[in-house]
Amino acid sequence: MSRVLSSGPAGFSLSRLMGGRTKAALAAGQSDRREPYLGSVPQAERFRSQQGRGQGAPFPQDMAQALRAAGGQAGAERSALFRPYQPPAGVRGGATQAHDSAFSSSAMQPDWLTRAQADGTAFPGYPVLAELAQRAEYRHMVEVIATESTREWIAFHARGGTDKHARIAELEAEFTRLEVRQALRSMAEYDGYYGMGLLYADTGQSINETPLLLRPETFRKGMLRALRAVEPVWTMADSYSTTNPLSADFYAPTHWWVQGQRVHSTRLLRFVSRQVPDLLKPAYNFGGVSLSQMARPYVENWVRTRQSVSALR
Repeated sequence: MSRVLSSGPAGFSLSRLMGGRTKAALAAGQSDRREPYLGSVPQAERFRSQQGRGQGAPFPQDMAQALRAAGGQAGAERSALFRPYQPPAGVRGGATQAHDSAFSSSAMQPDWLTRAQADGTAFPGYPVLAELAQRAEYRHMVEVIATESTREWIAFHARGGTDKHARIAELEAEFTRLEVRQALRSMAEYDGYYGMGLLYADTGQSINETPLLLRPETFRKGMLRALRAVEPVWTMADSYSTTNPLSADFYAPTHWWVQGQRVHSTRLLRFVSRQVPDLLKPAYNFGGVSLSQMARPYVENWVRTRQSVSALR
């Protein structure tokens, strides 16, 4: 019974808990039981004195308080193990760290950002532009331009005295098969909604990273299967030059990523009617300013005025 049962930070032995009694004392049937001294007065004596004065508190609760008081130092040592690390003085600076609070510490940045969004001089992002395409005010102006630009369409004429009616009919039939008119109308709509439209030339080839060379050896008759309109939200520029303004690919992507597929720029034709400066092209995904973005302040003013008029009584 006197063997040590635990050896933690506040290790104790059963003999210490039993007040140092041995097997012989227990066998003798001694009734003078001694409690461990956890304070200045044994717990049993404190309990009896409180019961005699009518101030009796439950013994287990009193014992728990005494145990906590006795293990206060050990508990503090154990809690120190889980305390957050405090670096020495001089290792870390003040409360402001690098740019952690740069946005909140400067009053000009939120004001600049607010004015840029209100004036339409910051790219709002494709999700916002897609949401604007749901409103009638934006759709009407975009659809009118897209419809009128492809309404009269193209008329083929021949020069010289040679009869070329068969050749003209063949070209018209090919334009109808490829739905060129509808594809260019989609390009005008994407340009109005997103600031850019991309037209993919489907040749049936699985490898699109190589340039599309319009030569008899590489592009045979009947090889063009379709012209597919692609929204810019599914694309991202892959490679372009930013060092030499004299190069042909200076801020002009030579390859695009289309949902994980690398496509050469000659196979993905870009339609942009409102270009932005070179410094802003990466932020605009190498597109331009959309008509929705330019008209947004005026549409919002119109909507606010319309709501104010309807609220008059």
